[in-house]
Amino acid sequence: MTILLRSAAILLTLSAGTLLAAAPVAALTLENALQATLANNPALAGKQAEYAAAQGSLSSAKSQRLPSLSVAMNNVDNQDHNTQGTVVLRQPLWAFGKISQSIDQAEANSAVERLGVDQVRRELLTRTAVSFARIEGIVARQRVARQNVAEHERLYEQIQRRQEGQLASDADVRLAYSRLLQAKATLQRLHGEYRIALSDLERLTLLPVTELAPVSAEYLLLPQEQDLWQLALANSIDLAQKQAALEAADVAIRQAKSASLPTLYLQAEHDFYESKNNFADLNEDRAGLVLEASLDGAGFTSLGQVRSAVARRSAAEQDIDVTRNELRYRVEQLKSNLRLQNQLVEALSATVTALEGTAESFLRQYETGRKSWLDLLNTQRELQQQQLELEQSVNERLTIALQINALIGGLDAIVAEREQ
Repeated sequence: MTILLRSAAILLTLSAGTLLAAAPVAALTLENALQATLANNPALAGKQAEYAAAQGSLSSAKSQRLPSLSVAMNNVDNQDHNTQGTVVLRQPLWAFGKISQSIDQAEANSAVERLGVDQVRRELLTRTAVSFARIEGIVARQRVARQNVAEHERLYEQIQRRQEGQLASDADVRLAYSRLLQAKATLQRLHGEYRIALSDLERLTLLPVTELAPVSAEYLLLPQEQDLWQLALANSIDLAQKQAALEAADVAIRQAKSASLPTLYLQAEHDFYESKNNFADLNEDRAGLVLEASLDGAGFTSLGQVRSAVARRSAAEQDIDVTRNELRYRVEQLKSNLRLQNQLVEALSATVTALEGTAESFLRQYETGRKSWLDLLNTQRELQQQQLELEQSVNERLTIALQINALIGGLDAIVAEREQ
């Protein structure tokens, strides 16, 4: 009975394993790849840690408004081991804007770091989308290469049969075989490109990738060309980060100018003296207003800090202009490339259709002796080259469309919708 139970358990285990092995693996979609990158990529986690540090600095700056407590005790040069000390409680009342400016500076720095997180997020989304699209393009070219190998194998078998019937020469057979090897070499090269591209996507998503789902054609539905610049300008994280850095520079100037101003405190002190002998303990309390200021380097230190802050602000302004110009150039470049790829797809589609008809016609003419074997092989090679170029242009168009979507915030919106 025990043996039967064990046998049944083994059979059930094997059956379950077979079912699991036979279960289809869901193809990875672009949207899932984007989410996986944001969830798993350590680059984003590192930037988020920097933002958390900036938030900590902001909390520290706000705490300057709270009272501070200090205690000092000593028994130095005291042979009788008596203890004396002072407890000081200090509450800032008026700092001439220094505390507020310190908080503003911390908030500005925190805003810059937050936008830095968004910038890394945008870059990861763009890289993931481009990597995903490139794999789709390689898969399409692999399909063309496989069809080309199959066609050359068919032609090679055909010329072998004609040679056996003494209707073709050895040179024709060798030529067909060399073209077959070239077709297989092209397919092997594409296999290598596929493995490299797949590795790049896995490095971004940190997921094992076996199969990809096609990218939705909705990503090709872009806004009008005349609207792309305004959309890119409104959704540019890089430009927003530079503007936040400019605001931080403005705060730094105000902070440097007020650094030498005094601070008014309400201060309470308690002095104590504990005697180990027969002397009475002494305790004394004091309270009052304290006005405190320092002028380092006879004021030249503060002046140098102001000049430095003004120079940094000027650099931040120039950085905004540079970023805006680069963004405009990027938008125009993408628009131009998209128009070019649309034209290439249209032209290459017509060329491929014409060559397919030519290849069929040449095959019939070769069988009737009106075309040479070399003409037939050359037509097939040209057809394959045009098909590969067509798939390359189709993929380039998709890649550019995804880059435009990323630039205007489309990928961010898609990920945000799926996270809700």
